[in-house]
Amino acid sequence: MVCDAVLCYGDCCRPTKRRKSKVQDSLRHRGLKHFSTCVCQKVQEKGVTTYNEVADELVREQQSQAMADGDTTSEPKNIRRRVYDALNVLMALNIISKERKEIKWIGLPTNSEQEYKQYEELKAKKLESIRRANEQLNDLILQQIAFKNLIKRNEQREQEQPGGVGDASKVQLPFIVVNTSKDAVVDCFMSHDRTEYLFKFNTPFEIHDDVDILKRMGLAFGIEEGTCTDEEVEEAKKMIPTALAPFLEDMVKKARIRAQARGTAGNGADAATASATGAGAATGSALGGDGMASGGMDMEGLGSQAGQSQSQSQVSMTSSAPGTQHEVADDDDDDDDDGGDGDGDFEPKSRAARSLRLP
Repeated sequence: MVCDAVLCYGDCCRPTKRRKSKVQDSLRHRGLKHFSTCVCQKVQEKGVTTYNEVADELVREQQSQAMADGDTTSEPKNIRRRVYDALNVLMALNIISKERKEIKWIGLPTNSEQEYKQYEELKAKKLESIRRANEQLNDLILQQIAFKNLIKRNEQREQEQPGGVGDASKVQLPFIVVNTSKDAVVDCFMSHDRTEYLFKFNTPFEIHDDVDILKRMGLAFGIEEGTCTDEEVEEAKKMIPTALAPFLEDMVKKARIRAQARGTAGNGADAATASATGAGAATGSALGGDGMASGGMDMEGLGSQAGQSQSQSQVSMTSSAPGTQHEVADDDDDDDDDGGDGDGDFEPKSRAARSLRLP
């Protein structure tokens, strides 16, 4: 029925409401909440996945569902955008983690206790990372100080000896020192071009790098041992950037505390040893003997702590190009043999290894 009146407010002129189909109604509810649930399930099933993998699967599933419902207006770009938003929401809730393109499943937060444990583990990892970074920084600071003192030491020697030091008495940086007992038998094998060496020891041995040797020579002022003076600390501050001065002061403070603790423990041990020695002397006197207490320590046996305790130990190393930065002068008049003639691929030669004598 059509009304011809100009103004009419009857039921005949009221616009009829369009009934939305079930397809449109279902699409209206497929918002961020729906896609977040789908994405969460996908990542949980896979454990480790990527954005493209999750988005492709959801696009295929949503398109197949839309075709089954008779809908042809499905937009893959809209689905991908929803997946991206859902991943950001899940990362903010600490349900998943993303590293570059890799997405990992962490888990749904069950209660505050689980979340507390996760934060405690994260805190422990961060603290361990900070500790390693501080150790590395301290090593670099000591290395800088040792190299600066080495330069100053070499300059003073050049002034004292205008003729300079012979090349045979110089040790190029970087280098390593292999230390073992003087009675050890060392078999040395070297390649034809003398770039690779293989050492075999019948006793434990120690390996020290160039920075360790420079520290033993006192070029780091004994900062790592806490034996440096305040004047040496001020001198060391001049050798490093100003921004690193607080780290140096903190390192010196901690080293002195450790040295004091070692000294206290050592005094207690000495007192106990003296008490035991007195008791032994009294016992010897009572037995009619001289009461002599045998003491001392086999210093050569200390190599087993840092070296290898096997009866047959070996170490292989590759030589690098001689350093051109600084040189350490060897004050020892003896020239050690190179341990092989290098005529073949690997030429063995046995000799008793000698420790490096520092000036």
